[in-house]
Amino acid sequence: MPEPDRSRAAGPCALPARADPALADCVALVLAGGGGTRLRPLTEGCAKPAVPFGGTLRIVDFALANSLNSGLPAVGVLLQCEAASVQRHIQSAWAGAPITLLPPPPGSPGYAGTADAVRQQLPWLRARGARRVVVLAGDHVVRMDLARLLAEHQARGAEVSVATLAVPLAQAREFGVLRTAPGGHVTGFTEKPRQPEPLPGRSDVALASMGIYVFEFGLLAQELERDAADPRSAHDFGRDLLPALVGRARMFAHDFARSAVAAAEDAREGAAAPYWRDVGTLDAYWAAHQDLLGPRPGIDLADPAWPLQPDASARPLRCVAWHGVSESLLGAECRIGNAEVRRSVLGPGVQVGDGSVIEQSVLLPGAVVGRGVVLRRAIVDAGCVLPDRLRIGENEAEDRARFELSAGGVAVVTQAMLDAERPLPRTVAGVAPAGLARVQPGGAARSGGGSLVRPLAMP
Repeated sequence: MPEPDRSRAAGPCALPARADPALADCVALVLAGGGGTRLRPLTEGCAKPAVPFGGTLRIVDFALANSLNSGLPAVGVLLQCEAASVQRHIQSAWAGAPITLLPPPPGSPGYAGTADAVRQQLPWLRARGARRVVVLAGDHVVRMDLARLLAEHQARGAEVSVATLAVPLAQAREFGVLRTAPGGHVTGFTEKPRQPEPLPGRSDVALASMGIYVFEFGLLAQELERDAADPRSAHDFGRDLLPALVGRARMFAHDFARSAVAAAEDAREGAAAPYWRDVGTLDAYWAAHQDLLGPRPGIDLADPAWPLQPDASARPLRCVAWHGVSESLLGAECRIGNAEVRRSVLGPGVQVGDGSVIEQSVLLPGAVVGRGVVLRRAIVDAGCVLPDRLRIGENEAEDRARFELSAGGVAVVTQAMLDAERPLPRTVAGVAPAGLARVQPGGAARSGGGSLVRPLAMP
């Protein structure tokens, strides 16, 4: 069988390496092959893990950074839908890191489910000498020390560990829900139950799976082959593999609070403040960006002790107050005229024209906003050119007729939608007036009157 694609771009990886003999035989697998139908139209031509996040990151960067910051010696990334978008990002942004790209093997019809995807890569895991395998979703926003999860797994003598957290009962039907005995032993696992079982003594919450697992390799290989032979199986970890292991394997629930990496301020105050978001829907994606803003963001994108990407100069800036910009994140080379930007995230290369107002919005890299534009509670796709005086977020009926509207009322704008409304030039005149402020890569925003933009803490 031909070797999987191990190609990487040349260059060093700047993430810290932690020599840990206990992890030498542990391998991480990142499931990054999903189509991301619930994130459409952002995933048209782009895999869900490759969708931009936080101005300069891609969603998959969290799983990659957690694996490498935790000291795992090897990471395999399973690719399928729109694989080229993930491959390009990893080979560029993660050059030199011990990451292997794992598309379906030659001759395979493709991955039939999450469990089947891992089964088809068992030869790669055997070649790596894996004794324990960490399985991670490639579409979660989280900072997690996997070394702590693995240490607890080993101390318990577990064969399977499932990372968990308590979620409101009304939301639990969207997750796998666990029942546990004292000590964390799993006695029940139901994927997306209609009537979730609450935690004992807490009628308002249930214990949910985070989609992060640790398996002993021998058991994993055995169970994957058993599952592959079952014609009734959907070959999915949550729906098939884990429920079938209840009562047959030593399976434990891991409390995410024990391995969460806290924001710097919370760590100093002794609070873990666990943060985890599945950003698989448009509303969740928008809400996670709002969590990045304000004086105490839910997750720290620029903690030098837990970097989320190798290139420190590519991290976004946080604006406290500057030329009409407040509580926002700006990527490199943003160009902002005499405009107001509040509680928004602007990716690299975004341009905003005079007289525009942007509130609670996410603008992906390269978006261009003309003059007099109003954007409220919107997501603008990469490279969009918004014409002068366009107004979004003021009239729900008009927004629904012209654009994609999420269940929570967030408008999603793509260039195809704008072009369907009326033909537009690919550039907007006057977006870069004299007196424009420009965000320098890796530095503060600059203008003729000086800078009041404070860069996030960097090493």
